This record gives sequence, structure tokens and C-alpha cells, in this order.
Amino acid sequence: MTGLGIAVLRAVFRHLDIPPQLWSTISSGLSDGRGHQMFAFNHFRSRKATRGCKFHRDSGWVTVLRSFEPGLLALIEGQLGAINPVPGHFIVNFGSSLEVLTQALPTPVRANVHGVVATERAAGHPDRTSYVTFLDSGLDGTIYRLENGTARPVQSVADFAVQEVSRTYDNDIAL
Repeated sequence: MTGLGIAVLRAVFRHLDIPPQLWSTISSGLSDGRGHQMFAFNHFRSRKATRGCKFHRDSGWVTVLRSFEPGLLALIEGQLGAINPVPGHFIVNFGSSLEVLTQALPTPVRANVHGVVATERAAGHPDRTSYVTFLDSGLDGTIYRLENGTARPVQSVADFAVQEVSRTYDNDIAL
């Protein structure tokens, strides 16, 4: 899935007409297969009376998710809606790094707010599970904004990560 995520990131850069010579710099090497790439498994236990996953925006570039059961919600055009898995397909989320990078472009990309509701399962049905690949810049990288064809540094990835974690966990809902 890591290769898929990098391919998605490159396709987005191409779609936005970002010159290829900037890709490595603006992604702190992620477009070249470096950066921080993490694979995770999620198990949402239906017998626990808690929300499955707090509403948040991913801080990185691209998140590729594979889920088999319903429960994922996302904010779409101001409305909270179900993102039901389609057999044989992945779900792709764009993160806050991509949002900051593209804020001044004619076609800005929005990081999407999403979370998992508490799920109830009938006897004999499995708990909700998923697996996911997160693609982020390394903590020693820089977050950039493209303005008039120039990559302008905004802040360090380390500071940005702290900011995004704070936005998610220090508030009741991260919108």
C-alpha cells in the first residue's frame, strides 16, 4: 500500500501542475519513497461503549485505508456522512500537509475530517477492523506552501505534528 500512496501523491501533484522538480523538496522526500511511512491495523471492539476513533484530520500527505465493515464517517460538504467500504477498493484521505501546500493554488486540496463511530454487531458478526498506511514527511522535514510557483517554508514537520495532535486531542471535535 505504501507504493500506492506514493503513486496517489505523485498523481495529485501532477493534477495540480506542481513542477516535478519541486516534489522531493515539498514532500521532504516522500515522493521519492523516503519520509515517514507507517502501516497500522485497527480493531474496533463493538462490545466497548466508546466511539471507535475521535474525529480528526490526518496530518500527513496521503492515507490509504482498507476497511470491510461500515462505521467510518466523514465530513462531506458540511454534512457528516457514512463512507461505506466497497469490496475491492481502498479509501484515500488527503492530509493537512497537502492542505497547507495547496492553500494558495487555484485548486486547493482539503484534508478531510473523519472518525469511526461506536459500532454494534449482531452475535456472530465480526468486530470492525481495518488496515491503513499513513504517508508523512519525516519529523526533520519542512511544511511548505506553494505561492506563485515558489515553495515557501511554513513550519517544521515536528512543530506541525504537535499542532495537529493538539487540534485533535485538546478539543472535543476537530473540524
